[in-house]
Amino acid sequence: MEEFVLLLSGSIDRHSDSLNLTTSIGASIGISQNQLNQDTYKKYLKAADDALY
Repeated sequence: MEEFVLLLSGSIDRHSDSLNLTTSIGASIGISQNQLNQDTYKKYLKAADDALY
């Protein structure tokens, strides 16, 4: 089993009230403030993780 580290960088877009995350391999995801408040962002992060494999 191989293990690796995936680095994240992020920024907050005040105009769209979203958190934009980019991984060290170039994948990106935008999470809205509503998703953050309701914890629904977790399924989007899971989908992004699954897409790597």
